[in-house]
Amino acid sequence: MSSDPAVLLKSLNPDDRKAAVKTIAQMQSDRALRVLVRIAKEDKDESVREFARKGAAYVQKHLQAQGVDVAAILAGNAAAPAPAPVLQIAELEEEEEPAPIVVSERDKRRATEYINSALGYGDNREKAMAALTKALQANPTLATDSYFSSVASSVTGLPNAEAVSALRDDSQRKGIVQAERQQKVQNIQQSHLNTARSHNLVSVAIDLGTLSLLLFLGTFLVMFAFGQSARARTPVLLEQIALAPVSYEEGSDELAEALDYFSARLAAFTVFPEVFSLLNAGLVAVGLWLGTVLALLAFCGVVHLVASRMMGGIGTYFYQLHQVCGAYTLPLLIIYLLIVVIMLVIFYLDLSLVIGGFIIGGIISLGSLVITFRVIGRVGKAYNFGFIQALISAFAGSFVYNPILGFILSLTATGVITTLITVFGDLS
Repeated sequence: MSSDPAVLLKSLNPDDRKAAVKTIAQMQSDRALRVLVRIAKEDKDESVREFARKGAAYVQKHLQAQGVDVAAILAGNAAAPAPAPVLQIAELEEEEEPAPIVVSERDKRRATEYINSALGYGDNREKAMAALTKALQANPTLATDSYFSSVASSVTGLPNAEAVSALRDDSQRKGIVQAERQQKVQNIQQSHLNTARSHNLVSVAIDLGTLSLLLFLGTFLVMFAFGQSARARTPVLLEQIALAPVSYEEGSDELAEALDYFSARLAAFTVFPEVFSLLNAGLVAVGLWLGTVLALLAFCGVVHLVASRMMGGIGTYFYQLHQVCGAYTLPLLIIYLLIVVIMLVIFYLDLSLVIGGFIIGGIISLGSLVITFRVIGRVGKAYNFGFIQALISAFAGSFVYNPILGFILSLTATGVITTLITVFGDLS
Protein backbone atom coordinates (compact mmCIF):
# COMPACT_ATOMS: atom_id res chain seq x y z
CA MET A 1 0.00 0.00 0.00
CA SER A 2 1.12 3.61 -0.62
CA SER A 3 3.06 5.43 2.12
CA ASP A 4 1.23 8.71 1.37
CA PRO A 5 -0.59 9.73 4.58
CA ALA A 6 -3.49 11.07 2.50
CA VAL A 7 -4.02 7.55 1.16
CA LEU A 8 -3.36 5.81 4.48
CA LEU A 9 -5.95 7.90 6.27
CA LYS A 10 -8.60 6.48 3.94
CA SER A 11 -7.64 2.91 4.77
CA LEU A 12 -10.03 0.72 6.69
CA ASN A 13 -7.09 -0.74 8.58
CA PRO A 14 -6.42 1.12 11.88
CA ASP A 15 -2.70 0.34 11.63
CA ASP A 16 -2.52 2.17 8.29
CA ARG A 17 -4.21 5.21 9.77
CA LYS A 18 -1.79 5.16 12.74
CA ALA A 19 1.09 5.19 10.29
CA ALA A 20 -0.44 8.27 8.64
CA VAL A 21 -0.76 9.98 12.05
CA LYS A 22 2.91 9.33 12.75
CA THR A 23 3.99 10.79 9.42
CA ILE A 24 1.84 13.90 9.91
CA ALA A 25 3.15 14.44 13.43
CA GLN A 26 6.73 14.39 12.17
CA MET A 27 5.96 17.47 10.02
CA GLN A 28 5.56 19.56 13.18
CA SER A 29 3.51 22.25 11.37
CA ASP A 30 0.37 24.14 12.28
CA ARG A 31 -1.55 22.41 9.51
CA ALA A 32 -0.34 19.03 10.81
CA LEU A 33 -1.65 20.00 14.24
CA ARG A 34 -5.12 20.85 12.86
CA VAL A 35 -5.28 17.50 10.97
CA LEU A 36 -4.24 15.54 14.06
CA VAL A 37 -6.85 17.30 16.18
CA ARG A 38 -9.54 16.40 13.62
CA ILE A 39 -8.41 12.75 13.56
CA ALA A 40 -8.42 12.62 17.36
CA LYS A 41 -12.08 13.70 17.31
CA GLU A 42 -13.48 11.85 14.30
CA ASP A 43 -11.69 8.55 13.78
CA LYS A 44 -13.90 5.52 14.47
CA ASP A 45 -11.14 3.55 16.17
CA GLU A 46 -10.30 4.46 19.77
CA SER A 47 -6.68 3.39 19.40
CA VAL A 48 -6.24 5.69 16.37
CA ARG A 49 -7.89 8.61 18.19
CA GLU A 50 -5.57 8.12 21.16
CA PHE A 51 -2.56 7.92 18.87
CA ALA A 52 -3.65 11.17 17.14
CA ARG A 53 -4.03 12.93 20.52
CA LYS A 54 -0.47 12.01 21.42
CA GLY A 55 0.73 13.21 18.01
CA ALA A 56 -1.11 16.51 18.41
CA ALA A 57 0.45 17.03 21.86
CA TYR A 58 3.88 16.36 20.37
CA VAL A 59 3.36 18.91 17.58
CA GLN A 60 1.84 21.46 19.98
CA LYS A 61 4.88 21.24 22.26
CA HIS A 62 7.21 21.80 19.31
CA LEU A 63 5.26 24.81 18.03
CA GLN A 64 5.09 26.38 21.48
CA ALA A 65 8.86 26.05 21.79
CA GLN A 66 9.13 28.15 18.63
CA GLY A 67 6.84 30.81 20.02
CA VAL A 68 3.87 29.94 17.78
CA ASP A 69 0.41 30.85 19.07
CA VAL A 70 -1.10 27.35 19.21
CA ALA A 71 -4.48 28.61 20.43
CA ALA A 72 -4.73 30.88 17.40
CA ILE A 73 -3.83 27.99 15.11
CA LEU A 74 -6.53 25.82 16.59
CA ALA A 75 -8.98 28.75 16.33
CA GLY A 76 -8.04 29.14 12.68
CA ASN A 77 -6.76 32.76 13.07
CA ALA A 78 -3.04 32.31 12.55
CA ALA A 79 -1.49 32.77 9.16
CA ALA A 80 -0.77 29.43 7.54
CA PRO A 81 2.82 28.73 6.57
CA ALA A 82 3.77 27.10 3.26
CA PRO A 83 2.56 23.53 2.78
CA ALA A 84 4.90 20.78 3.94
CA PRO A 85 6.83 19.16 1.06
CA VAL A 86 5.84 15.58 1.88
CA LEU A 87 2.13 15.97 2.37
CA GLN A 88 -0.40 18.33 0.90
CA ILE A 89 -1.86 19.31 4.25
CA ALA A 90 -4.28 21.66 2.55
CA GLU A 91 -5.99 18.70 0.92
CA LEU A 92 -6.64 17.10 4.28
CA GLU A 93 -7.87 20.37 5.79
CA GLU A 94 -10.28 20.99 2.98
CA GLU A 95 -11.50 17.41 2.88
CA GLU A 96 -14.75 17.01 4.64
CA GLU A 97 -15.81 13.80 6.31
CA PRO A 98 -15.64 11.05 3.70
CA ALA A 99 -18.89 10.29 1.97
CA PRO A 100 -20.41 7.10 3.31
CA ILE A 101 -19.96 3.99 1.19
CA VAL A 102 -23.20 3.04 -0.47
CA VAL A 103 -23.77 -0.70 -0.78
CA SER A 104 -26.73 -2.05 -2.72
CA GLU A 105 -29.07 -4.59 -1.19
CA ARG A 106 -27.97 -7.10 -3.79
CA ASP A 107 -24.31 -6.74 -2.76
CA LYS A 108 -25.27 -7.03 0.89
CA ARG A 109 -27.08 -10.28 0.19
CA ARG A 110 -24.10 -11.56 -1.78
CA ALA A 111 -21.79 -10.68 1.09
CA THR A 112 -24.04 -12.48 3.55
CA GLU A 113 -24.04 -15.57 1.33
CA TYR A 114 -20.25 -15.51 1.18
CA ILE A 115 -20.05 -15.26 4.97
CA ASN A 116 -22.41 -18.22 5.37
CA SER A 117 -20.33 -20.19 2.88
CA ALA A 118 -17.20 -19.40 4.87
CA LEU A 119 -18.81 -20.69 8.03
CA GLY A 120 -19.82 -23.86 6.20
CA TYR A 121 -16.29 -24.70 5.07
CA GLY A 122 -15.32 -25.75 8.58
CA ASP A 123 -11.59 -26.52 8.78
CA ASN A 124 -10.93 -25.59 5.15
CA ARG A 125 -9.31 -22.26 5.96
CA GLU A 126 -8.28 -21.51 2.38
CA LYS A 127 -11.82 -21.64 0.99
CA ALA A 128 -13.22 -19.86 4.04
CA MET A 129 -10.80 -16.93 3.64
CA ALA A 130 -11.54 -16.73 -0.09
CA ALA A 131 -15.26 -16.49 0.69
CA LEU A 132 -14.72 -13.78 3.33
CA THR A 133 -12.55 -11.81 0.91
CA LYS A 134 -15.36 -11.89 -1.65
CA ALA A 135 -17.79 -10.80 1.05
CA LEU A 136 -15.58 -7.83 1.90
CA GLN A 137 -15.27 -6.90 -1.76
CA ALA A 138 -19.03 -7.04 -2.20
CA ASN A 139 -19.68 -5.03 0.97
CA PRO A 140 -16.68 -2.92 2.10
CA THR A 141 -18.59 -1.65 5.15
CA LEU A 142 -18.08 -5.10 6.71
CA ALA A 143 -14.57 -3.96 7.61
CA THR A 144 -16.01 -2.12 10.59
CA ASP A 145 -18.65 -4.71 11.39
CA SER A 146 -17.91 -6.48 14.67
CA TYR A 147 -19.59 -9.75 13.63
CA PHE A 148 -17.64 -9.93 10.38
CA SER A 149 -14.41 -9.13 12.24
CA SER A 150 -15.03 -11.94 14.72
CA VAL A 151 -15.72 -14.39 11.88
CA ALA A 152 -12.56 -13.28 10.10
CA SER A 153 -10.62 -13.69 13.33
CA SER A 154 -11.90 -17.22 13.87
CA VAL A 155 -11.00 -18.20 10.30
CA THR A 156 -7.55 -16.62 10.11
CA GLY A 157 -6.56 -17.11 13.74
CA LEU A 158 -5.57 -13.43 13.98
CA PRO A 159 -6.97 -10.57 16.12
CA ASN A 160 -10.03 -8.87 14.65
CA ALA A 161 -8.33 -5.83 13.12
CA GLU A 162 -5.42 -7.88 11.75
CA ALA A 163 -7.79 -10.52 10.39
CA VAL A 164 -9.70 -7.99 8.28
CA SER A 165 -6.42 -6.55 7.03
CA ALA A 166 -5.16 -10.03 6.13
CA LEU A 167 -8.23 -10.65 3.97
CA ARG A 168 -7.19 -7.70 1.80
CA ASP A 169 -3.57 -8.78 1.50
CA ASP A 170 -2.99 -11.64 -0.98
CA SER A 171 0.49 -12.42 0.29
CA GLN A 172 -0.71 -12.55 3.89
CA ARG A 173 -3.58 -14.87 2.97
CA LYS A 174 -1.21 -17.15 1.08
CA GLY A 175 1.10 -17.20 4.07
CA ILE A 176 -1.72 -18.26 6.39
CA VAL A 177 -2.82 -21.01 4.01
CA GLN A 178 0.74 -22.25 3.55
CA ALA A 179 1.33 -22.36 7.28
CA GLU A 180 -1.93 -24.26 7.77
CA ARG A 181 -0.97 -26.80 5.10
CA GLN A 182 2.42 -27.37 6.66
CA GLN A 183 0.81 -27.83 10.05
CA LYS A 184 -1.66 -30.36 8.65
CA VAL A 185 1.15 -32.31 7.00
CA GLN A 186 3.10 -32.34 10.24
CA ASN A 187 0.04 -33.48 12.18
CA ILE A 188 -0.65 -36.29 9.70
CA GLN A 189 2.97 -37.43 9.76
CA GLN A 190 3.09 -37.39 13.54
CA SER A 191 -0.19 -39.28 13.82
CA HIS A 192 1.03 -41.86 11.31
CA LEU A 193 4.33 -42.26 13.15
CA ASN A 194 2.54 -42.73 16.46
CA THR A 195 0.38 -45.45 14.89
CA ALA A 196 3.40 -47.15 13.36
CA ARG A 197 5.33 -47.12 16.62
CA SER A 198 2.41 -48.72 18.44
CA HIS A 199 3.10 -52.00 16.59
CA ASN A 200 5.83 -54.23 17.99
CA LEU A 201 6.90 -57.85 17.84
CA VAL A 202 4.16 -58.96 20.23
CA SER A 203 1.33 -57.33 18.27
CA VAL A 204 2.69 -58.50 14.91
CA ALA A 205 3.00 -62.07 16.20
CA ILE A 206 -0.80 -62.31 16.08
CA ASP A 207 -0.79 -61.32 12.39
CA LEU A 208 1.94 -63.82 11.58
CA GLY A 209 0.14 -66.53 13.54
CA THR A 210 -3.12 -65.93 11.67
CA LEU A 211 -1.36 -65.99 8.30
CA SER A 212 0.63 -69.12 9.22
CA LEU A 213 -2.52 -70.96 10.31
CA LEU A 214 -4.30 -70.04 7.09
CA LEU A 215 -1.36 -71.09 4.92
CA PHE A 216 -0.93 -74.45 6.63
CA LEU A 217 -4.58 -75.44 6.95
CA GLY A 218 -5.54 -74.11 3.54
CA THR A 219 -2.73 -75.90 1.73
CA PHE A 220 -3.29 -79.09 3.70
CA LEU A 221 -7.00 -79.06 2.88
CA VAL A 222 -6.35 -78.50 -0.83
CA MET A 223 -3.76 -81.30 -1.06
CA PHE A 224 -5.85 -83.71 0.98
CA ALA A 225 -8.90 -83.01 -1.19
CA PHE A 226 -6.73 -83.68 -4.24
CA GLY A 227 -5.58 -87.01 -2.83
CA GLN A 228 -9.08 -88.13 -1.89
CA SER A 229 -10.50 -87.05 -5.20
CA ALA A 230 -7.73 -88.85 -7.05
CA ARG A 231 -8.62 -92.04 -5.18
CA ALA A 232 -12.20 -91.68 -6.40
CA ARG A 233 -10.95 -91.56 -9.97
CA THR A 234 -8.45 -94.44 -9.65
CA PRO A 235 -10.90 -97.37 -10.10
CA VAL A 236 -12.22 -95.78 -13.29
CA LEU A 237 -8.67 -95.33 -14.56
CA LEU A 238 -7.82 -98.95 -13.78
CA GLU A 239 -10.93 -100.17 -15.57
CA GLN A 240 -10.02 -98.12 -18.63
CA ILE A 241 -6.53 -99.58 -18.61
CA ALA A 242 -7.86 -103.13 -18.26
CA LEU A 243 -10.37 -102.75 -21.08
CA ALA A 244 -8.11 -100.85 -23.42
CA PRO A 245 -7.06 -102.98 -26.43
CA VAL A 246 -3.35 -103.57 -26.37
CA SER A 247 -1.75 -104.93 -29.51
CA TYR A 248 1.78 -106.09 -29.57
CA GLU A 249 3.59 -108.63 -31.65
CA GLU A 250 3.96 -112.16 -30.57
CA GLY A 251 6.79 -112.59 -28.14
CA SER A 252 6.75 -109.00 -26.86
CA ASP A 253 6.30 -110.01 -23.21
CA GLU A 254 8.04 -106.86 -21.95
CA LEU A 255 5.08 -104.63 -22.88
CA ALA A 256 2.61 -106.90 -21.11
CA GLU A 257 4.82 -107.03 -18.03
CA ALA A 258 5.10 -103.25 -18.00
CA LEU A 259 1.32 -102.82 -18.13
CA ASP A 260 0.86 -105.39 -15.37
CA TYR A 261 3.45 -103.61 -13.21
CA PHE A 262 1.80 -100.23 -13.73
CA SER A 263 -1.67 -101.58 -12.96
CA ALA A 264 -0.41 -103.24 -9.80
CA ARG A 265 1.09 -100.00 -8.55
CA LEU A 266 -2.14 -98.10 -9.16
CA ALA A 267 -4.14 -100.81 -7.44
CA ALA A 268 -1.76 -100.69 -4.52
CA PHE A 269 -2.14 -96.92 -4.35
CA THR A 270 -5.90 -97.27 -3.85
CA VAL A 271 -5.27 -99.50 -0.86
CA PHE A 272 -3.31 -96.79 1.00
CA PRO A 273 -4.86 -93.47 -0.01
CA GLU A 274 -4.91 -92.05 3.49
CA VAL A 275 -1.18 -92.56 3.99
CA PHE A 276 -0.38 -90.95 0.65
CA SER A 277 -2.82 -88.03 1.00
CA LEU A 278 -2.00 -87.12 4.60
CA LEU A 279 1.75 -87.41 4.23
CA ASN A 280 2.10 -85.37 1.06
CA ALA A 281 -0.54 -82.84 2.09
CA GLY A 282 1.42 -82.24 5.28
CA LEU A 283 4.71 -81.89 3.41
CA VAL A 284 3.31 -79.37 0.92
CA ALA A 285 1.53 -77.40 3.67
CA VAL A 286 4.67 -77.13 5.80
CA GLY A 287 6.77 -76.16 2.78
CA LEU A 288 4.43 -73.43 1.57
CA TRP A 289 3.90 -72.07 5.08
CA LEU A 290 7.59 -71.98 5.96
CA GLY A 291 8.63 -70.59 2.59
CA THR A 292 6.02 -67.84 2.60
CA VAL A 293 6.72 -66.70 6.15
CA LEU A 294 10.51 -66.64 5.74
CA ALA A 295 10.25 -64.92 2.37
CA LEU A 296 7.80 -62.40 3.82
CA LEU A 297 10.09 -61.50 6.72
CA ALA A 298 13.01 -60.94 4.35
CA PHE A 299 10.80 -59.04 1.91
CA CYS A 300 9.64 -56.62 4.61
CA GLY A 301 13.23 -56.06 5.70
CA VAL A 302 14.34 -54.97 2.23
CA VAL A 303 11.20 -52.89 1.70
CA HIS A 304 11.79 -51.09 4.99
CA LEU A 305 15.33 -50.13 4.01
CA VAL A 306 14.32 -48.87 0.58
CA ALA A 307 11.16 -47.11 1.77
CA SER A 308 12.68 -45.33 4.76
CA ARG A 309 16.18 -44.60 3.42
CA MET A 310 15.55 -43.96 -0.28
CA MET A 311 11.86 -43.13 -0.72
CA GLY A 312 11.53 -40.82 2.29
CA GLY A 313 8.81 -42.93 3.89
CA ILE A 314 7.81 -42.64 7.53
CA GLY A 315 7.10 -45.97 9.20
CA THR A 316 8.48 -48.99 11.05
CA TYR A 317 9.32 -52.56 10.08
CA PHE A 318 6.68 -54.08 12.36
CA TYR A 319 3.93 -51.75 11.13
CA GLN A 320 4.75 -52.69 7.55
CA LEU A 321 4.70 -56.39 8.47
CA HIS A 322 1.28 -55.89 10.04
CA GLN A 323 -0.03 -54.24 6.88
CA VAL A 324 1.46 -56.84 4.50
CA CYS A 325 0.09 -59.78 6.49
CA GLY A 326 -3.34 -58.20 6.24
CA ALA A 327 -2.95 -58.01 2.45
CA TYR A 328 -2.62 -61.82 2.26
CA THR A 329 -5.35 -63.06 4.58
CA LEU A 330 -8.63 -62.48 2.72
CA PRO A 331 -7.41 -63.32 -0.82
CA LEU A 332 -5.76 -66.54 0.39
CA LEU A 333 -8.94 -67.64 2.14
CA ILE A 334 -10.99 -67.10 -1.02
CA ILE A 335 -8.40 -68.85 -3.22
CA TYR A 336 -8.28 -71.94 -1.01
CA LEU A 337 -12.06 -72.26 -0.83
CA LEU A 338 -12.49 -71.89 -4.60
CA ILE A 339 -9.80 -74.47 -5.37
CA VAL A 340 -11.27 -77.05 -2.99
CA VAL A 341 -14.78 -76.61 -4.40
CA ILE A 342 -13.61 -76.81 -8.00
CA MET A 343 -11.50 -79.92 -7.35
CA LEU A 344 -14.38 -81.73 -5.71
CA VAL A 345 -16.75 -80.82 -8.52
CA ILE A 346 -14.29 -81.94 -11.21
CA PHE A 347 -13.41 -85.29 -9.68
CA TYR A 348 -16.80 -86.38 -8.38
CA LEU A 349 -18.70 -85.28 -11.50
CA ASP A 350 -16.05 -86.86 -13.72
CA LEU A 351 -15.30 -83.60 -15.56
CA SER A 352 -12.25 -82.87 -17.71
CA LEU A 353 -9.02 -82.62 -15.72
CA VAL A 354 -7.53 -80.32 -18.34
CA ILE A 355 -10.34 -77.79 -17.99
CA GLY A 356 -10.13 -78.05 -14.21
CA GLY A 357 -6.40 -77.43 -14.34
CA PHE A 358 -6.90 -74.30 -16.41
CA ILE A 359 -9.58 -73.01 -14.03
CA ILE A 360 -7.46 -73.62 -10.93
CA GLY A 361 -4.42 -72.09 -12.63
CA GLY A 362 -6.45 -69.02 -13.52
CA ILE A 363 -7.70 -68.66 -9.96
CA ILE A 364 -4.18 -68.89 -8.58
CA SER A 365 -2.84 -66.37 -11.14
CA LEU A 366 -5.64 -63.89 -10.53
CA GLY A 367 -5.31 -64.31 -6.77
CA SER A 368 -1.56 -63.71 -6.94
CA LEU A 369 -2.13 -60.53 -8.94
CA VAL A 370 -4.67 -59.28 -6.40
CA ILE A 371 -2.31 -60.04 -3.52
CA THR A 372 0.53 -58.23 -5.31
CA PHE A 373 -1.45 -55.02 -5.71
CA ARG A 374 -2.78 -55.26 -2.17
CA VAL A 375 0.77 -55.61 -0.85
CA ILE A 376 1.89 -52.55 -2.84
CA GLY A 377 -1.03 -50.57 -1.46
CA ARG A 378 -0.29 -51.70 2.10
CA VAL A 379 3.38 -50.74 1.73
CA GLY A 380 2.28 -47.24 0.68
CA LYS A 381 -0.03 -47.07 3.70
CA ALA A 382 2.70 -48.31 6.04
CA TYR A 383 5.11 -45.56 4.98
CA ASN A 384 2.60 -42.83 4.13
CA PHE A 385 3.64 -42.30 0.52
CA GLY A 386 2.24 -42.81 -2.99
CA PHE A 387 1.86 -45.76 -5.34
CA ILE A 388 5.11 -45.20 -7.27
CA GLN A 389 7.27 -45.19 -4.13
CA ALA A 390 5.43 -48.26 -2.86
CA LEU A 391 5.89 -50.04 -6.20
CA ILE A 392 9.63 -49.37 -6.23
CA SER A 393 10.00 -50.54 -2.63
CA ALA A 394 7.98 -53.72 -3.23
CA PHE A 395 9.92 -54.44 -6.44
CA ALA A 396 13.18 -54.27 -4.50
CA GLY A 397 11.76 -56.63 -1.88
CA SER A 398 10.76 -59.17 -4.54
CA PHE A 399 14.45 -59.86 -5.25
CA VAL A 400 14.69 -61.67 -1.92
CA TYR A 401 11.09 -62.89 -1.65
CA ASN A 402 11.01 -64.96 -4.84
CA PRO A 403 14.36 -66.79 -4.40
CA ILE A 404 13.61 -67.74 -0.79
CA LEU A 405 10.11 -68.99 -1.56
CA GLY A 406 11.33 -70.82 -4.65
CA PHE A 407 14.10 -72.55 -2.73
CA ILE A 408 11.79 -73.76 0.04
CA LEU A 409 9.19 -74.99 -2.47
CA SER A 410 11.86 -76.86 -4.44
CA LEU A 411 12.86 -78.68 -1.25
CA THR A 412 9.19 -79.44 -0.64
CA ALA A 413 8.77 -80.84 -4.15
CA THR A 414 11.82 -83.02 -3.63
CA GLY A 415 10.32 -84.37 -0.43
CA VAL A 416 6.99 -85.12 -2.13
CA ILE A 417 8.69 -86.99 -4.98
CA THR A 418 10.80 -88.95 -2.53
CA THR A 419 7.64 -89.91 -0.63
CA LEU A 420 5.95 -91.10 -3.83
CA ILE A 421 8.92 -93.24 -4.74
CA THR A 422 9.05 -94.68 -1.25
CA VAL A 423 5.32 -95.48 -1.15
CA PHE A 424 5.29 -97.15 -4.57
CA GLY A 425 8.50 -98.99 -3.79
CA ASP A 426 7.13 -100.40 -0.55
CA LEU A 427 3.99 -101.62 -2.34
CA SER A 428 5.82 -103.49 -5.06
